[in-house]
Amino acid sequence: MPKLNDKQKAEVKSKFDIVDEDGTKSLNLKELKLLLSLLNNAKTDKEMEMFMNKADSGKDGTLTYEEFVQAYADEPGPVALKDELRKAFKTFDQNGDGYLDSNEFRVIMMKKGSERLSETEFTDLMNLMDTDKDGKISVDEYINFICPAN
Repeated sequence: MPKLNDKQKAEVKSKFDIVDEDGTKSLNLKELKLLLSLLNNAKTDKEMEMFMNKADSGKDGTLTYEEFVQAYADEPGPVALKDELRKAFKTFDQNGDGYLDSNEFRVIMMKKGSERLSETEFTDLMNLMDTDKDGKISVDEYINFICPAN
């Protein structure tokens, strides 16, 4: 996420204080996980450890608010993620028309994904993502499904 504005910093500080259960003005790994979830930035356990190791400048196993904000501001934000999703979409869009028709989407979701979908699951997902019900998924529908607006 790019630099945080004052409103974002206030929101982060408020949530930081809420999850600082022991009142130490620093977060342990459990508290950090909760904070990132509250900020809609949940991570796997491995990602959490990597974030903590990167951000913990004092190497004491906890993050102060200042350490957290510095590391959090360096995280890729919605704009970077959306750019990555647009690139991925283009690779999936085999005919280059700017849409994933059901055949293109089926190949991705039923044959190439690490978790292959059944026909029913595929149909349900296609119906969820195709918000304008035109039988195909636009890049905006794809991005909005993966990164819904808060």
